[in-house]
Amino acid sequence: MPILFMIWKFSQPVLPKTYQEAIQYTKAINMKEMRSKLANGDEFVVYIGRESCPYCQKFVPNLALAIQKSHQTVYYLDSDSDEKDEITAFAKEMDIQTVPNLSVYQNGSKSRYLEQGSSASLEEILSFLKHE
Repeated sequence: MPILFMIWKFSQPVLPKTYQEAIQYTKAINMKEMRSKLANGDEFVVYIGRESCPYCQKFVPNLALAIQKSHQTVYYLDSDSDEKDEITAFAKEMDIQTVPNLSVYQNGSKSRYLEQGSSASLEEILSFLKHE
């Protein structure tokens, strides 16, 4: 019986304590990869944010939990990276006003985004990822 409890315990989603812990549940992407996925018409989910953003700090723990529960791949574009200028131009092109931003891209453009932003609950993020 103790083994079953251990398996159940380890399969439960874990609430990250730091931004870096939370981001481990995403997959890093750079602008070259992003442009390639867009050019290919791929459907994918991207979180754009940065560690220095207090709203992103609030958002990512729930995002990490939602990723764990949905098993959805979410890419992470760090808006504080060396590609800051290119990311800013991309954000303007895709009408991204603020971070954190969680969006779905398909057929070369943004198809939808999580409107609640940093105020989104775990359930709202999960519903967004599951497209409910």
